[in-house]
Amino acid sequence: MTDVPSTILSINPFGAVQLGYTVGKLTGRSVLSLFHETDRETLRETQMELAHVNRVTTVATGGLNRP
Repeated sequence: MTDVPSTILSINPFGAVQLGYTVGKLTGRSVLSLFHETDRETLRETQMELAHVNRVTTVATGGLNRP
C-alpha cells in the first residue's frame, strides 16, 4: 500500500522478499526508488493519468468507484 506521493506504507513479507528487501527496508521508501531512473518519469506520468481517471470516475459516480 502506498500513499499519494508513492511512499510505501506497508508491504507483505513475501512481496518484500520477492523484491530482494525486508519489510523494514521498504516501508517509508518511495516506490519510485524501486524502478530504474530512466523508467521513473514514465511511471510518474502513468500515476498522474490514473489519479485523474480515478477522480473523474469518483465524481461521475457520486463518490462510488464502480467498474
